[in-house]
Order: sequence, then structure tokens, then C-alpha cells
Amino acid sequence: MRYPGPPMSLANMRANGVRAVIAECLACHHKADVMVDGLDGGVFVPDVGRRMVCSACGGRRVETRPAWHTAYRAGMDQ
Repeated sequence: MRYPGPPMSLANMRANGVRAVIAECLACHHKADVMVDGLDGGVFVPDVGRRMVCSACGGRRVETRPAWHTAYRAGMDQ
């Protein structure tokens, strides 16, 4: 089930300690964590995938979501 509210922006994602998205190609299911520091904070997380091309198959249908497993946690070394 997907959250019914508006999509998360990169600014909000960064405020939660996450600086990367998980990008998954819908054609070949290749996955990668992609740093998005160079993108404007006003960009929505799902829209990041529209700018990507799969490095494995060249597919342009890429789904993105926050890479929560990369989140910075205060007090922990990274």
C-alpha cells in the first residue's frame, strides 16, 4: 500500500538524514543507491527516476524511493 499523501521532496528526505535514493529499473530490476546531492531540494523523490537511465540495460523506466538504510543517525559514525 502506498502513502496517499503528496510525494516526499528531496529537501524533506535530506532533513531526515537521507542523501540517496534507491533506483530500480522496471525493465531488468537492476537496483542501485544513487546520491542526489546535486539535485534541487524541491524535486520530488519519484520524479528523480524520470531523469535516469539504467546502467545495466539502458531502460528509462526507473522507480526511485528514499534509501532509508543510508540515513545518518546522530551519534553514529559514518
